[in-house]
Amino acid sequence: MNNLNIYKYWGSGYIEEVLDGLVYQPSGVCRHQCWSETMALQPLIEGMLGFRPDALDRRIELSPRLPAQWDSFKVDNLRIGSKNISMDMTRNGQQTIYAFKSKEGNEIWLEFNPVFPPGTEFEEVKWKGKSVAYELVEELGGFIRLELDLNLTLEGQLIITHSGGIVVLPLVPKPKPGNTSRGFRLLNHQLISNEYKLTFEGKSGNSETFKLYCPQWQVVKVTGAELVNQKENVYTYNLAFATGPGYQVKEITFLIEK
Repeated sequence: MNNLNIYKYWGSGYIEEVLDGLVYQPSGVCRHQCWSETMALQPLIEGMLGFRPDALDRRIELSPRLPAQWDSFKVDNLRIGSKNISMDMTRNGQQTIYAFKSKEGNEIWLEFNPVFPPGTEFEEVKWKGKSVAYELVEELGGFIRLELDLNLTLEGQLIITHSGGIVVLPLVPKPKPGNTSRGFRLLNHQLISNEYKLTFEGKSGNSETFKLYCPQWQVVKVTGAELVNQKENVYTYNLAFATGPGYQVKEITFLIEK
């Protein structure tokens, strides 16, 4: 999002190659360079979608890492050789549903590894109406990767029934030209039993906001932050950094009831 937002300023429609590290302004380097534009696309295709095709073996890997609060996502024209595949995701309560379609009738093996928030518990996974085997892998930060190997011919629907989970949403600053960096960042997050702990860093004396996604569990106590808004499963909190030299570190603890 930080890269995408740059197109609004300076060279309208383009993404600056280099920005100043302290002030939100160009650093005097050429603004019309194609590799600057790719960094608005590559993080989406390879990072958020986890797309890796293997045309020789007729295999495709998808490892979607979508923002937890998104309730829908659709992508078309994922090419593997001469074939095109589409993926349509919808979230509805305790189910995440992925629908796949291929315009070709040939067999394609789909290595599908979607990632879910820390603490998510899985009840059932169905492919084309039948229960399928899967593996769970815990990643850095407690995120859970669901691993499946699926045979895709023309189309198929994957229904994942799950519950629980909690995660802080990505911090997306929206600076204006001339603004200086606020230095607000998430250093660490960890779910231990019924406590979710966050560690933030920010400038001395600053107040900042962050959002928490918690769809089914109840937050019964918060230490270090104040709730300012709630919209469905997303909670917005405010925190204040202590005064002192330079940057300050602050820990927030959520006591949750599962």
